[in-house]
Amino acid sequence: MNDSIERSILLGAMLIVFILAATSAVHSLDLQNKTFQAFKQINEQDKRLFTTLDVGGKEAYSGAEVLQSIRQIKSINADIKVENTIFSKDLDIDVTDLSMIDLNRNYLVTFIRATNGDLSTVVFN
Repeated sequence: MNDSIERSILLGAMLIVFILAATSAVHSLDLQNKTFQAFKQINEQDKRLFTTLDVGGKEAYSGAEVLQSIRQIKSINADIKVENTIFSKDLDIDVTDLSMIDLNRNYLVTFIRATNGDLSTVVFN
């Protein structure tokens, strides 16, 4: 009787070790497969492509976008200069004449920042 209990415990321990080994093997094979797929993807990439953060030219806005920027001047929290006219960030938009903005024209934009990095003025030319 003692012998059969000892064998049962030993058989149970062997079964647990076998299940752990099989699970570990499956996990290792999956990890190996993912590694090979990553290497394959890296080798198939075009080595001549480069990613840069350089902006390739001046940013241009339409007159309608300039007008919309002025209408949202409070949320932008910066002064806006259109050609020679400066619109203050404290502007009351309801009493301001915006007819001088040509809606059919494109304006080049320049962003002027304060020393702490906050946007202080948006210049449209």
